[in-house]
Amino acid sequence: MDWPKVLRDQYVRSVESPIGWYLKAQELMRAADLILVQIEKDEKEGGSHSLTSTYMLLSGLALENCIKGVAAIHGQLLDLSRMRMAFVGSRSGHSELELYLYDHVFLSDIEKDLFRRLSGYINKEGKYHVERYFDEKDLGLKRSIYFSPNDPMNIREMYHMLTQYLLRSL
Repeated sequence: MDWPKVLRDQYVRSVESPIGWYLKAQELMRAADLILVQIEKDEKEGGSHSLTSTYMLLSGLALENCIKGVAAIHGQLLDLSRMRMAFVGSRSGHSELELYLYDHVFLSDIEKDLFRRLSGYINKEGKYHVERYFDEKDLGLKRSIYFSPNDPMNIREMYHMLTQYLLRSL
């Protein structure tokens, strides 16, 4: 048996499987929803929003998996020449994914802003407590990544739209 070929074929099938991306998105969104329940409970009790960055990170990753599922449906997720997924690698991968999303899924300006902010949580805000590098031009004043009270509702609507698209395509 040619194991390298078997493993390569298995990798290709996994990357190109919209259901795989859907299932992972569902798992991530479920975890985000559980955290949201705690955030809402803390808010009612007058507590802080210490879990919002984790909620936004998991929600962003769930939406990212949905979008990769859409790309898989269109056969645009795998670079066969390099055996590498498209849209990977910190900022450049998220920028490419954002452009793909804008070209293939209609988004309102609010949804575009939300996706941009979620990308910020995926790249940094949801993982680190400090910037990865010091930028004198920024001086800590740039705060374009934030949590809005409407974010959970908008995330849920975007997630529903993307998962319905995935499910219709299966």
